[in-house]
Amino acid sequence: MLVADTCLCEYTDHGHCGPLLGDGRVDNDATIELYARTAISQAEAGADIVAPSGMMDGQVKAIRAGLDAAGLQDAAIMAYAAKTASAFYGPFRDAAGSTPAFGDRRG
Repeated sequence: MLVADTCLCEYTDHGHCGPLLGDGRVDNDATIELYARTAISQAEAGADIVAPSGMMDGQVKAIRAGLDAAGLQDAAIMAYAAKTASAFYGPFRDAAGSTPAFGDRRG
C-alpha cells in the first residue's frame, strides 16, 4: 500500500498550502484545482491512497472528481484527521521544512 502526501506547502517559498492572493490569503479555488491535479499525478504514478495535508474548502470533492474523471476510481483519499493524528505527520513536517513563513494554518 503506497500513500502519497498530497500537499503544496513544501513547494512554496511561503510554506502555505497553495498560491496566495494579493492580500496574502491562500487562493482556495486555485489550490483545490492544484490538489486535484497533484492527486491524479500521484495515483497515476502508483499511489493507492492520496492524503491531502491542507484544509481547503472543497478539496476532497475536487480530488475525488479529478480521480474519477481520470479513471482512477479505486484510488482512496485519506482523511486529514487520520493523517495528522498518525506518528508520521510530525516527523514529515520537520523533514519537509514546510512551516509557514508567516501566519498559521488554523484557518
